[in-house]
Amino acid sequence: TGESRLMADAGSATITRAVDFLGVDERNGKAVLTDFFKKTLGEDIDPTKVPWCAVWANGILRETGYLGTNSRLARSFLAYGQTPEKPSNGDIVVLRRGSSEISGHVGFFMGYKEQNGRQFVRVLGGNQNDTVSEQLFPVEQVLGIRRPVKLQEARNLPGVDGTVFSELEGEIG
Repeated sequence: TGESRLMADAGSATITRAVDFLGVDERNGKAVLTDFFKKTLGEDIDPTKVPWCAVWANGILRETGYLGTNSRLARSFLAYGQTPEKPSNGDIVVLRRGSSEISGHVGFFMGYKEQNGRQFVRVLGGNQNDTVSEQLFPVEQVLGIRRPVKLQEARNLPGVDGTVFSELEGEIG
């Protein structure tokens, strides 16, 4: 089906690129991260000064041909893409962080894992202990899971009438 094709495509493209950053931390890998943010998002972002999980996820999405949220807020991904019937690798996981209604964390879905009788979600993300890593988070922290959308398919989504895509024209094939 079309959804399963998108699913496989999103998983392979985003995860393949995201894995290239495994182990890069905000201090020793600061130049790698700032160069990546500048190249993919056109912004000078210092990962030692701002939370960068959403910035990194947006950069990975943009570089692999997907629409992003153009926001530094992790929870911006709650209104992004589409909710999958069944999550698969490469989907976006949005997590609660603390008791704040604004704070959150975002990364790429890598499956579920049961440990000591508890269910966890595996997340490949940036700014996880100041590093790009894969970590386990309790499923109770999951606020939503969203499926990435290819830039060229974004025009066909419901609710995007009147959206200005001129800034993306060079990227839409």
